[in-house]
Amino acid sequence: MNIDSIFKHNQKSIVDIRKKALIRMEKLDLPNLGKFSLKSFVSKSSKMKNLFLNVSGEIPSEISDFVTEDTSNVLVIKDGNIIYDKLVDMTYSMYINDIETAYEEKPELVLNYFNKEPDCFKENTLTAYNTAYHNSGLLIDIPPNSVFKEEIKIFYIQDNNDFINRTVMRCGKNSKIKIIEFFISKKTSVKNNVTDIMAFANSKVEYTSIDLYEANNKIYTALRINAKANSSVDILRAVLCDANIMADTSIRLLEEGANAEVKVIVIGDGFEKQNINTYTYHEAKNSFSNIINHGIALNKSRIIFNNFGIVANGFSGSKAFQKTKGVILGKTATLAANPFLLIDEHDVEAGHGATIGRIDDEKLFYLMSRGLSKQDAEKLVINGLIRPIIDIFENQKLKECFENLINRKLGN
Repeated sequence: MNIDSIFKHNQKSIVDIRKKALIRMEKLDLPNLGKFSLKSFVSKSSKMKNLFLNVSGEIPSEISDFVTEDTSNVLVIKDGNIIYDKLVDMTYSMYINDIETAYEEKPELVLNYFNKEPDCFKENTLTAYNTAYHNSGLLIDIPPNSVFKEEIKIFYIQDNNDFINRTVMRCGKNSKIKIIEFFISKKTSVKNNVTDIMAFANSKVEYTSIDLYEANNKIYTALRINAKANSSVDILRAVLCDANIMADTSIRLLEEGANAEVKVIVIGDGFEKQNINTYTYHEAKNSFSNIINHGIALNKSRIIFNNFGIVANGFSGSKAFQKTKGVILGKTATLAANPFLLIDEHDVEAGHGATIGRIDDEKLFYLMSRGLSKQDAEKLVINGLIRPIIDIFENQKLKECFENLINRKLGN
């Protein structure tokens, strides 16, 4: 695929950045594949092109179950272009636009970000591929001291072409924001998503990603975060798709007092292969991380959680914790947890634990002794695992839609 011809509309400086990423690909490692093969998550063939659509002003049919005309702070990107925008009183105090427009309106900011990317973020062959070929995405630039009380809901819809998405979010000092990204597609194609977040000093970021891809897709998705002094990053990744997916989360705690909590919820109800990698890099004193995984495996699905807590020498006072809870409901389903604590410092607190298996008989017996049927008792136990994703939604319609979606995946 020739970058010059595909992205001839980009300015030369952007094309050069794309070409440099291609060169880096040859030297970079693959992401951690666990016990899976690369072909489970990456398609060999791809059809790259750029489509330019007009803003419709109407809610796309793909998200009509989730959004009504009364739903505020919604942004919809379809095939790389913003087609629906209902951000109430937010665009006056932040910059938010599609990545192609940002190249024209904020060239210095975008170029500075991409030029520093190899040193600032953990790269692999698939994130470098994203840098080279991204044809969708957003730039979100939040000024210092900006506080947004209401969540921003961003829907990415892929329909007509391969989906290589890059979202860049800069959260200025003392800012506060809550972002929810939804990824939706019924089409079978290449899908590679990278979201990068820079959380500057004393900022507070609540970020949620929800994968809703349909079956027969192969997906690689990465969330990469840099957290500065006393910043707080609260992450929820909900893998609810019917497709094969590799989801990487990489967090660098760069300055003292930076902290991150990562919750991951995965539900496999068919033949999906789902490889979940979460990395927390402690690169400062008194930094904190906590990884919490919840998984439910039905039918013939395969779910693997790989957790990595890395504390380098000299960064005393750091705390790194990991915990995985998994329920296996299918006779041929598999769910596994692989915890890794790589610590080169004495003065730290760290720990990991995993509880995986079928629903505990004693717990079921207790609930049934209180008058519940076995099926209702199982639902109650599972509801305790999935409740975190439902409770994140402030909008009641969204909350009901996702409760129904999760229940359908669980066969309820």
